[in-house]
Amino acid sequence: MLSFLLRTPSHLPASCISSLRLLSTAAPTSPKPFAVEDYLVVNCGLTRAQSLKASRYLSHLKSPTKPDAVLAFLDGLGLPRSDIAAVVASDPLILCASVEKTLAPRISELGKLGLSRAQIARLTSVARFSFRSGSLARNLSFWLSVFGNSFETLEKAHRMNSGILTVHIEKVAMPNVSFLQQCGISACEVAGLNMYSSRLLSLRPDSLREAVERVEELGVERGSPMFRHALVVVATMHKEDLARKMELFLKIGFSQDQVLVIVRKAPRVLRLTEEKIRRVMHFLTTDVGLEAPYIAQRPVLFMYSLEWRLLPRHWLLNVLREKELLNVEIDYYYTSSVAEKIFVERFVHPYKDYIPGLADDYASRCSGKAPNRMGKMNFSGLVVQTAEKIRGIVGTAAGSPCNLALLPIYRRRPSAAAATAMLRLRNHLLPLVHAASQLTSPFHHGGWRLLLSTSPAPTPFSLEDYLVAACGLAPAQARSASKKALSEASTASKKAFKEFSTSGLNPRFDPDAVLALLSGVGLSRADIADIVAADPLLLLSRADRLEPRLLALRDRVGLSVPQVSRFLLVGGSRALRRSGDVSLKLEFLVSVYGSFEQLLVVMKRTNNILNVNLDRVIKPNVALLRQCGLTVRDIAQLCSRTAWLLTFNPERVKEFVLRADELGVPRSSGIFKNAVSAVANITKEKVAAKLELLKSTLGCSESEVATAVSKRPNILGIADKYLLRKIQFLVNEVGMEPQYIVERLSLLTYSLEKRLVPRHHVMKVLQEKRLLTSGLSFFSVASLGEETFKLKFIDCHKDSVPGLEDAYATARAGVASLIGTYHFVF
Repeated sequence: MLSFLLRTPSHLPASCISSLRLLSTAAPTSPKPFAVEDYLVVNCGLTRAQSLKASRYLSHLKSPTKPDAVLAFLDGLGLPRSDIAAVVASDPLILCASVEKTLAPRISELGKLGLSRAQIARLTSVARFSFRSGSLARNLSFWLSVFGNSFETLEKAHRMNSGILTVHIEKVAMPNVSFLQQCGISACEVAGLNMYSSRLLSLRPDSLREAVERVEELGVERGSPMFRHALVVVATMHKEDLARKMELFLKIGFSQDQVLVIVRKAPRVLRLTEEKIRRVMHFLTTDVGLEAPYIAQRPVLFMYSLEWRLLPRHWLLNVLREKELLNVEIDYYYTSSVAEKIFVERFVHPYKDYIPGLADDYASRCSGKAPNRMGKMNFSGLVVQTAEKIRGIVGTAAGSPCNLALLPIYRRRPSAAAATAMLRLRNHLLPLVHAASQLTSPFHHGGWRLLLSTSPAPTPFSLEDYLVAACGLAPAQARSASKKALSEASTASKKAFKEFSTSGLNPRFDPDAVLALLSGVGLSRADIADIVAADPLLLLSRADRLEPRLLALRDRVGLSVPQVSRFLLVGGSRALRRSGDVSLKLEFLVSVYGSFEQLLVVMKRTNNILNVNLDRVIKPNVALLRQCGLTVRDIAQLCSRTAWLLTFNPERVKEFVLRADELGVPRSSGIFKNAVSAVANITKEKVAAKLELLKSTLGCSESEVATAVSKRPNILGIADKYLLRKIQFLVNEVGMEPQYIVERLSLLTYSLEKRLVPRHHVMKVLQEKRLLTSGLSFFSVASLGEETFKLKFIDCHKDSVPGLEDAYATARAGVASLIGTYHFVF
């Protein structure tokens, strides 16, 4: 307006012109320019370095009007000042956005998706420039549906890969999600795998397919638990880097097959630096003394920190062995892989009173404050310390007895360095002994004789020797059982582990009493030997506690001596040790499974069934299955196939029942138990992938596949590669139409090598000899029981076709040649 007035003074009254002159003389000659950098620091909370970088995108701003409005809008969302600063630093152009036309509509769209105000605020702080995109709501809606409407999963995936909110949905996201599902990987699994995994979702589809092919070339199958990890590694590494890393493993001592084993078991080792791989390999082979085949089977060793884990633990175990506090062989992988808390509880705390400063030294080495070198014992210092102790003893009153516990005792053959140090120790001791001989007290003469005596210490308890001498085990059996006891004790309790890892034996435990108790129940020496070999920790049981539990099997449950023996042999002894009296549980389970013999079959598959709570777990699960219409016989059949089902949390069993309902199997149907068993062994995502595989391979609709699977739910448990091979054989060799297979899905449940192929070629031979009735379908032949098939098609024609019976038997045994496309060789 001012410029307009200055341009048109002739059209204004005199009073206005005079006022205008006053106004023009009072106003500044030019407005102060907008300082963007200062604004970003003062108003937005950016650092000087951040503001300098961000100001390059905002040099066109002439006033703070829009930035003020945006900051007020972000503040109104509930974003703290630090988050606002992060938003502006990552996307400076947001300060130029229109609140009315851009930002407010985005908030409205996100609210319609069901996001809370707090979730919108969190998304705003991490979405960066994609927050201003008009496709944000559409992309967000797609990913929420993929991640099961879990905003937390979406947020986790976006944190690792901000590109998922801007990637093209139809051309990239949808094809990738669909292909990953075909590979047995859900988007939720990808999102939470590691910092690289969510990049799979935004790769070019052809790149993703190529990565899958490369993973399969490495021998990692799609059904393997490591497949998803291998895919992430291969998809996010250059081919040259991958090849160079695998070549490195060959150079440091592994064979080609061992390298492939390493990749299959721990594909993430390929991401480690060459320096770390070389250093860890050098340590494991040189310092620890491991061989390449052992390491190849345990490649996770490369993943552990050398300075903070491997070296400190190796140092500590060597110290314990030097002090003869660890007299058993412990698997190195166990000591390296066990969690830090458990390692400290089992290898540090029990010995800290025997070795002062052990815990602090170990902690210092783990934190990097002490050098992690496997140095030798300081014998020079030991000589001085021992001499000082002896001087103290010599200098005591004549009537004071010597405290021999202060002196170190060596039982091992010394090394050359140790021998030299011991010679120095002798030179220090002899003058002191001579001085001691001048004392008048008779106690000192006896004390020094004890001090210099070489009589051996009492023989420590050896489980291996005890198993041979008292239990009748062969030396090899005893050695194996002793290792098994140590392994189980290390995972059971700190107390049990200490019993076997030290030379002492808790006086509360009496192995002889346990053996006497087993013998008193009526078990033979051979039975006892088998039971102790299967569960050596039984010898560590308190006999007074074990006795009533053992007698209850005979007196309450009514088991005979042979039944007691078999019960203890298949895991019952562990239940008696861990769970106490199991008689009530045993009686209930026998009633469920129909017989004690059937319960033993289940226990061989999972002896954990006796360790779970009867009233809170087993009985509610049985009651739930009864509510579904299953009879006791149905439950016994179901839980015999899926033995661990009754041990699951009842809420999880309810989930299995609901998933069986989703397959369309009526609860009143006789195969409902099969549906529950099938879904209990496979995840929901893998069920969907299996249905998609059948639909795409057999060329049928989704409803047709669902109907077929509802009639044969156990097909869900068959691996994809076996399904594809069977379908290929039935279509290409037998000549079946895919629709025919869909309507007779039971064909895919039969063994290809032992049933389908041999029977098909028997039929071909009989047809060529014109010995087969025309119109006989392969489905009816494949569905016959083995004895019926042999009676109808083998026995009655073995004279007409010499060698038919032997060729069929050989083919079923897997010995016959299957040349090319399954040709039968007579």
